[in-house]
Amino acid sequence: MLELDLPLSGAAGVLAVLFLIVLVMPRLAERFRVPGLVGLIAGGIAIGPYGFGVIERDGTVALLGSAGLLFLMFEAGLEMDRATLREERRQTVVFGVLTFAAPFALGLAIHLWLDYSWLAALLLASCWSSHTLLSYPVFQRARVVSNRAVTVGLGGTLITDTAALLVLVVIARIHQGDLTPAFAVTVLPLIAAAGVAITVGLPRFAGWFFASIGQERSARFLFVMVALFGSAGLAQLVGVEPIIGAFLAGLSLNRLVVPGSTLAGQVGFFGSNLLTPVFMISVGMLVDPGLLVSDPETLTRAAGFTVAVVVGKLVAAVLTGRIYGWRRAEIGALFSLSVAQAAATLAAVFVGFEIGLLGDSSVNAVIIVILVTCVLSSLVGNMAASRLPPPPIRVDRLGKRVLVPVHDPDGDDTTIRIAAALTSADAGTVIPLTVLDIRASPTGVSETRQRLVDGAERTVLARGAEARSEVRLDTSTAAGVVHAAIEHDATCVVLGWKGRPTRRESFFGRQVDTLLLRSPVPVLVIRSVPVTNFRRVVLAFDDTDMLPGGRPGAEIAAGIGARLAAGLRLPLVVCRTVDDGPLVDIDGHAVERSFLAPDGDLDALLETRTNPGDIIVKGLPTTRASIGAQYARLIRSLDGRTIIAVSPTRTGNGHLTVTDT
Repeated sequence: MLELDLPLSGAAGVLAVLFLIVLVMPRLAERFRVPGLVGLIAGGIAIGPYGFGVIERDGTVALLGSAGLLFLMFEAGLEMDRATLREERRQTVVFGVLTFAAPFALGLAIHLWLDYSWLAALLLASCWSSHTLLSYPVFQRARVVSNRAVTVGLGGTLITDTAALLVLVVIARIHQGDLTPAFAVTVLPLIAAAGVAITVGLPRFAGWFFASIGQERSARFLFVMVALFGSAGLAQLVGVEPIIGAFLAGLSLNRLVVPGSTLAGQVGFFGSNLLTPVFMISVGMLVDPGLLVSDPETLTRAAGFTVAVVVGKLVAAVLTGRIYGWRRAEIGALFSLSVAQAAATLAAVFVGFEIGLLGDSSVNAVIIVILVTCVLSSLVGNMAASRLPPPPIRVDRLGKRVLVPVHDPDGDDTTIRIAAALTSADAGTVIPLTVLDIRASPTGVSETRQRLVDGAERTVLARGAEARSEVRLDTSTAAGVVHAAIEHDATCVVLGWKGRPTRRESFFGRQVDTLLLRSPVPVLVIRSVPVTNFRRVVLAFDDTDMLPGGRPGAEIAAGIGARLAAGLRLPLVVCRTVDDGPLVDIDGHAVERSFLAPDGDLDALLETRTNPGDIIVKGLPTTRASIGAQYARLIRSLDGRTIIAVSPTRTGNGHLTVTDT
């Protein structure tokens, strides 16, 4: 007769139970209009040592649960909107200080009233100052992570958790008699050095890795995992909680793991379907329901602790919202993100228990607080997320989604290299596109797609950028490019050109000219030449660029030039015919040299001041009257230079659509 020994110890049984809970409990909870996170915690209670004892928390569950918490913090940093964070940095600091100070002060008073010693009271107060971003997945699913309240909540986490953990270290050393001047001399510099290594060294090393060893997506995924857990381990090594290292690692790789890319999908799928749910289950396994009725002292302490956490965090959220005039839903989001207690709280309490500052009753009371605050955080988060105002619409920058029509995937890669450089400046994605005749066979489509992956896409990956290939069937190349630009919400189109002018009224060729007129986004037409290494980026401006018809193209050309100089790490040079003052920078990029044509002849200036290997960027006017003659002269006189003609956005009726550069 078969006998089932509990708790399960084999890997197959433990993993089967965990995946069953992840599959069933969130969906069951949502049937009863309860957040899915609460279902996972309830599942953890049921299978844990205080429930049916199906599996033990030690070992596999504890390991995966800790990894899930680290991933949760890493993902928060990875998805943080840097632009919003810069805009809301003052609010972030204010909230970080308030959400640390309010529960700390209230908790200290309550702990002293409950007859704790000063050191124990301070340690517990630091627990309530920290928080865990348990409800962050709720805001992810609602697609409001770029809302200012969510961004401020994430930034405040870094401030308050770091401060709380530093308080913990100081209190533990005071209790053990180890707080000496050597602590400040050795530990604090180590913490600073680790922070610099993660925030400065990691993104640079990652950029090199992606462009060299890590051209395969599997290698990039593994690198991200190493960066996540390696940064967490480094933080722990210097005496800081690992979640801080994980959060900083996510923030550092923010521009390399592009949202919507294959890599971002792989990272999110792995963490969201395994690590994060197991963390929620592991929290539930800590809860002993019997304590709710069996130990009055524990219940009294748990009630006092809960008041300190909930009231303190609510005061911080309300004060921040009132100071800056936020809506109730945004205040609710701040409260939801900051009220949950789990990771840092558990770490601090177990340290206090191990050094003899806290007893069993205090630890059990803290576990009750964890259960209450996690459920409260999830409930409030679901209500707030559905009522949050949508974040302000931002015009994506030029390098966010670059569409590159590719006629021959195995041909010259200069156009692809330039597109990859554009995206690197804006953490974007290159979309290599081949348009086939609408009657193309399935075999032809499949072969073309594979050639794109092996050719253009691999070239982009070799530059450290992200790529997503596309094969499209359409009535013409121009129509296919326009339709693809609309479907993929492209921010600009980059296409190569043979460099031989046709008849004057169709200078670039009929298909290209049609695309210039109909494209919903700016178009870069590139006359490329075989070159191993580019030397400089040269921006060219003439008198027509100061006129209403020329200024839009000139402004976009300036943005393109600055991005290429940054992405290719080249000096930026300006050649111009109009003296409108000294040039210090273009779109935030320093100008190395600026040349002025004394007689107003831009062609002659470019011929004498540029060299083979330079990239010359020139804006096109919104009118087409003078295109042919001007660019014909440039092409004849500037052999060995890559020339980029930048066309601003046009519509069929000739109106200009303004875009962010």
